Amino acid sequence: YKMTFGFRRFSRLLSIVILAILAGSGHLIINTPNQAFTQLSQASGQTKAQEGRSPASSPSEPANKKEVVFPRHDNVIPSVTFSPDGKRLASAGDNVVKVTDLETGKEVLKLKNSRGMHFFSVAYSPDGRMLAGAQSQLKEKTSQRTGDTTITTLFYYGEVLVWDAQTGAIKAKLNDDNNPAWALAFSPDGKWLAVATGPIPEEKDCPNCPAFWEITLWDTESWKPVR
Repeated sequence: YKMTFGFRRFSRLLSIVILAILAGSGHLIINTPNQAFTQLSQASGQTKAQEGRSPASSPSEPANKKEVVFPRHDNVIPSVTFSPDGKRLASAGDNVVKVTDLETGKEVLKLKNSRGMHFFSVAYSPDGRMLAGAQSQLKEKTSQRTGDTTITTLFYYGEVLVWDAQTGAIKAKLNDDNNPAWALAFSPDGKWLAVATGPIPEEKDCPNCPAFWEITLWDTESWKPVR
């Protein structure tokens, strides 16, 4: 009796659910439980058939769409930066900084290095008027033996070039006692240029290595190191 009562209750609930679904679709049809099960089976079969069909082919891309190819560097590219307006991309690679028009893919500027140095970083000023590149080159090696450990420190010389971002004309050359220039960044207000500098010890895990790391702040109006 309990099983029969439970089945009847389940059938009524199922009929209500089917009625609600069909009413929501705009077709008011009253079904018996058996008819409901039959329609559910048919609907399930239709769904599986639709899933088995191959998806409709997507519309082809416009025929006038062109592939944009950027100019290559001859070696590793350690740094890239977008212009503030998003129209250009500056890339530092080996001995040059290239500025590329992002819409056409054409190289609009090719900025050369100083004294055979290699570029490691490039950055636009916030207003997009200036472009700065950090470059360095190995100057000498020194070795110091402490107990059973020999520490070799690499000393580099370097220079930061600041260009007019539109014409490529050099606006400033920043050289602080021939120290290297590894990375740089403009402050959000454009008043400061931070340059990472300092020699590099080959023994990275040595706490007493004879090397230092510094950040020099330059004033972008006078182009003097102020901190």
